[in-house]
Amino acid sequence: MFNRCWFIAVCLAAFVQCQDIFIVANGTATTSTCATRTSSPSNDNSYSQWEYKHTTTVRYVTPLAYQTPRSTYAAAYSEVSTLLPANISTTTWGSWLPGQTAVSANDTKNPYGDAAWQQLWVNANLTNYTTIGLYSTTLAPHPVPTNELIAPPPNYFGPEDCYELPDDFIYGASAAAGQIEGAIGLEGRSPSILERFITNGTGDNSNYVANENYFLYKQDIARMAAAGMKWYSFSISWSRILPFAKANTPVNKQAIDHYNDVIDTILEFGMQPIVTIQHFDSPYVFVDEQYPDASYQSRASNPGTIIPPMAIQNKTGIWRFNGGFSHPEWLESYVYYSKIVLTQYADRVPVWITINSPFNWGNTPTGLTNSIKGHAEAYRFYKDELKGTGRMGIKIGIAFPVPKDPLDQTHVDAAQRYRDLYMGVLADPIMLGKQYPTAYTDTIQNVTLLTDAELARINGTADFFGINEYSAQITSPPAGGVAACVADPSNPLWPFCTVQETVSSTTGWALGYYAGNSAMSAPQLAIRTCLNYLWSRYKLPIVISEFGFPEVGEAAKGLAAQRFDQSRSEYYMTYLSEMLKAMYEDGVQVIGALAWAYCDNWEFGTWTTPFGMQTLNRTTQQRTYKKSFFDYVNFFESRMPSSASGLESGSGPLGPPVGGNNTGGGPAGDGP
Repeated sequence: MFNRCWFIAVCLAAFVQCQDIFIVANGTATTSTCATRTSSPSNDNSYSQWEYKHTTTVRYVTPLAYQTPRSTYAAAYSEVSTLLPANISTTTWGSWLPGQTAVSANDTKNPYGDAAWQQLWVNANLTNYTTIGLYSTTLAPHPVPTNELIAPPPNYFGPEDCYELPDDFIYGASAAAGQIEGAIGLEGRSPSILERFITNGTGDNSNYVANENYFLYKQDIARMAAAGMKWYSFSISWSRILPFAKANTPVNKQAIDHYNDVIDTILEFGMQPIVTIQHFDSPYVFVDEQYPDASYQSRASNPGTIIPPMAIQNKTGIWRFNGGFSHPEWLESYVYYSKIVLTQYADRVPVWITINSPFNWGNTPTGLTNSIKGHAEAYRFYKDELKGTGRMGIKIGIAFPVPKDPLDQTHVDAAQRYRDLYMGVLADPIMLGKQYPTAYTDTIQNVTLLTDAELARINGTADFFGINEYSAQITSPPAGGVAACVADPSNPLWPFCTVQETVSSTTGWALGYYAGNSAMSAPQLAIRTCLNYLWSRYKLPIVISEFGFPEVGEAAKGLAAQRFDQSRSEYYMTYLSEMLKAMYEDGVQVIGALAWAYCDNWEFGTWTTPFGMQTLNRTTQQRTYKKSFFDYVNFFESRMPSSASGLESGSGPLGPPVGGNNTGGGPAGDGP
């Protein structure tokens, strides 16, 4: 029989050594909730008259209170603008409309004028840019109908813990500018790498419109608040704030005003903002200047793929896509951009994220080093010069690897190698002040080691560890061993030189329920094991900054079936339950969890694997709550010590808001 106490003791001892040890139980264990069993059912029918005794009343969601009391986390822009360069200028530009193929402005002598701005779009040479969406101005929010706030039927099975979360625990939903905003060529925004490189397989890049959140953000915020969400994590578009991207170039006033209003709207609707400064959408100019079109594969011959630069083809990079991070002006430009964003908005934002998962787009040793230094400089500016009192960190993504055979040291080493290359290369310098892992420096050529002075400035520049953790994988060494793979850059497993599986080739079992994009629902490995490892190694508070689930075939279902996303609900419930076990049984300090995403959105070239907790009708832009939204909010609200559950039953004082199909007072009814 499986001895659970012994198992926990072994695991905790192993985590202290930063190794993965898993003991496999023999046979079938009894359910933990059955201390005793009753062998004979009752046949006593005590009903004097049959009635609907086992049914429940309709449950309604309680919206958040309108207008959060505002806290101040830094001085206002008017007081700290002197920290920016004295020659900074603010201006506006026009819009790049579909069908406009030639520069029409006549201010050709101005390096930052309309003509130069239009030329950026000419250089980007977008494919099938034929529409700008339904909207051209910001829409005021309208009340969320009461009938949309009727919660779905409760789950038959659910978490059975008795844990109470801290009342300051961060929970909410996430999104990123490049995946929801749309309006890509409007009001001064210049091209980013996302709409330039990624298509949906037909040559039509649907990110041009996305969710039109740029114009519909007030309604999106109103809907989140009406359903009880407390925090909204979003990102700011670099190429919207700085159309010419680089240090000391003019600032776009329309973009500054836009994000000012986004933050104010979040606060007015009773929520709190979390802002990511850069999320996968570097300005296109950084790649365009390094790798002109001639060095890219033809998009026409490779539909549906990201067009890789020569740096990746020649194996001098590490992973995935070139985001321009290795451009000689990227670091200085990012620091300039981050200072503009922080001076403008730091007074109202309690939590900041510098860069989202830079490993995916840093690509080269120079790019990774630039992202680390850029993060550190943003942190130093926020803490030392702005005197910011909020929290700042970085988001690092990984599908957490565990050894395929935990009793085989080569498998344990392979899992650690993968973590070092994917996560440690960023986290070790930032959070430990340590040099790059040897797995990285021994594998990748031309890595310039960080100096002692650089490590001293980088060390400790995070108040929390943000982890994007969607699923897990099992890891083993490649045939022929790691060393032979490292010595052969033509090996398809290079540079990681480990085998990653989500379906065990030994047992034939998947790690968990299959989702799109090869994601798996594997809560024990993906969350609890991951959290224990992070806490053991880095000793920093942890925010699960992204986690989510794309149901298989969801986009092809009818609306009612899309809304009843039971497997996504179960994903969140199981992952959050394992998070609680890590906190209360293992002693891990977790301070927040942010679901990806608040609504279906553009997932880097596809709409067929949605992650959202609301549906999106791409023709009408209408959003509709899914079951997972209510279940997710209720998980937290039912465990908060100072607040009632977000779901109320029956009628009367705890019943639905008055007013028929409109909510009563508060954010959903009145709006700012």
